[in-house]
Amino acid sequence: MTIIFSAEMTPKTETRFVIILLLLLLLMGPSEGVRRRRRRRRTPPVNCVWGPWGSWGGCSAPCGNSGTRTRTRWVAQLPLHGGIGCAGPSSQTEPCNRFCFNGGTPFASHCACAGDFWNTCCDSACTPISHCASLSCSHGSNQQCGRCDGDYGVRGQAYDNLGTRCRQACSWREDSNSCYPGTCPAGVQSCTCAPGFGGPHCRTVQQAPAFRDCSYELTGNNELGTVKGSCSQSIEDGDAGYFNMTQVERIRVKWTATFQPDSLPTLPVYVKSMALGITAASIVVSLQNENFQISASATTTCSTAIGTATADNPEQDMFTCEEVISLDWPVSHGQGIQILLQATAGGNIHLYDRDSNSAVMVKYFTGFQGNHTADIIYDINAPGQGTPSHGKTPSQGTTPSQGKTPSQGKPPSPERSTDIPWVLYGGLGAGVVIFLITTVAICCCCYCRKGQSDTRQTASPASKNCYSNSAYNPDFDSRYQSPFASAPPVPVST
Repeated sequence: MTIIFSAEMTPKTETRFVIILLLLLLLMGPSEGVRRRRRRRRTPPVNCVWGPWGSWGGCSAPCGNSGTRTRTRWVAQLPLHGGIGCAGPSSQTEPCNRFCFNGGTPFASHCACAGDFWNTCCDSACTPISHCASLSCSHGSNQQCGRCDGDYGVRGQAYDNLGTRCRQACSWREDSNSCYPGTCPAGVQSCTCAPGFGGPHCRTVQQAPAFRDCSYELTGNNELGTVKGSCSQSIEDGDAGYFNMTQVERIRVKWTATFQPDSLPTLPVYVKSMALGITAASIVVSLQNENFQISASATTTCSTAIGTATADNPEQDMFTCEEVISLDWPVSHGQGIQILLQATAGGNIHLYDRDSNSAVMVKYFTGFQGNHTADIIYDINAPGQGTPSHGKTPSQGTTPSQGKTPSQGKPPSPERSTDIPWVLYGGLGAGVVIFLITTVAICCCCYCRKGQSDTRQTASPASKNCYSNSAYNPDFDSRYQSPFASAPPVPVST
C-alpha cells in the first residue's frame, strides 16, 4: 500500500494521519502474504518422549507375602514448540518372592516351615529322625519330633516319642511285639512275658494244664469182673492201682483238667480280648511189661474236645473228658496197664490293627501239651489183701496220699524207677500156682501108692485141707472171681 502525502498538509496534520493509518493497519492485521511468509519461518512442535525402562530393582523380602520390586524410566525428549508432554508414571512396582519353599506358610517377610525344613524361607532340611511324622528345627541340628509314626492317641502308639528320637513300642504291628500276656514298660526291647508264657509276642504257652480228677473202671473176664479206682495220682507219687483179671475187655476213664493262668497283666489298648484254656485232649491206654515194653495200645480223642475245646474256642472253665475204650487184651503176670492223659493248653488273642481303621486280627497261641500217667498193675495177690509189696496200697478201698498233685507234662519214660513191683507181684503169683500144682501132684502120688499097698483097705476121701500150706491164701479163689471193692475217685489237691 502506497501513501501519498499532499503538500497542503501541515506537519501536524500529517502526524495525525500517520497515527490513524497505523491504527488501521494494526486493526486490519497482516496481509495474506505476510501471513504466508511468517508460517514458512515457524519451527514445528516436539512432543515428550519416554526413554526405555530400567532394570527391576531388588525384592524387598526374600520370601513370604509382602515382597516388592521397582523399576524407573527417564524422559528422552522434552516437549518443544508446543509439543505434548509425557504421559504415564516414571516408575513401576510389582510383587516378588511371594512364596515359601517345601510347603511353608508365607507371612510378611518369612515363612512358617512345615515338615522336615527350616530357615527363613524353609529351604534348609532338618536332620532327619527315624519314624518321625512331624519334625521341626530352628537350625540343622536341634531337631525335635512333634509326632511319631503310628500315633493314634489314646488308642495306642507304634512308637514312643522321646523328642529327639522315636522308640519302637510294643504294638499291633507285625514288625513289633504285641507282648501279651506280658509287660512292655520301655519299648519293644523291654518286653517281659508273664510266667508260663514266652516266645515271640509272648504267644507260646510254657505251662501245662492242671489235671484235677481221674477215675477208671476196668471190665473183663467176659463181663464178669469190674475194677474201679482213682488215677488222679501217678506211680511217681507212690500210688498205683491193681487188678487181677486175665482178660481186659474195656476201660472207662473220666478226668478233668483246667488251664486258667492268674495274675495276668492288664490288657493293652491294642488288645481287644484273649481266650485261654484247653484246646485238645486225648487218652492213651497201653499194655506194658516191667521193662515198659508196649505190647498193645489204644488212643481216643476226647469227644468233649471236638468242636468246643479248640484254639478258636478253648475251654476256659473245667474241662471234662469221659471215654470208653475197647481193649480185648489178655493179661499175664508181670504186665500192667498205663493210662496216659494228654491235654493241650492254648487259645487265641484278638488285636486291633490301628493302621487299618482298627480292624481286628486274630492270632493263635502255640500250645503246650501236658501229660499225666497212672498205672494199674496186674497182681494175683494185690498189696493190702495179702502180703504188702514195697508199701504201695491198692486203689480198691484206699485213699491216695493227700496233698500230692498229678504229674504234669511228664511223658512215659523208660528211666522210671525200677522199684515198680510188677516183677515181684507176677513172680509171687507164679510161685503160688507152681506150689499148688506141685502139692496136688504129691497128694495124688501118695493116694495112688497107698491104694496099691493095701488093696483090702477102703480108700478114704481126700482131706478138704489138701491144698493148705503156709503160703496159700484161702481167699484167693473168691478174689480171683470177684473184683476188688470199688473206691470212689479222690480229687487231687493243687
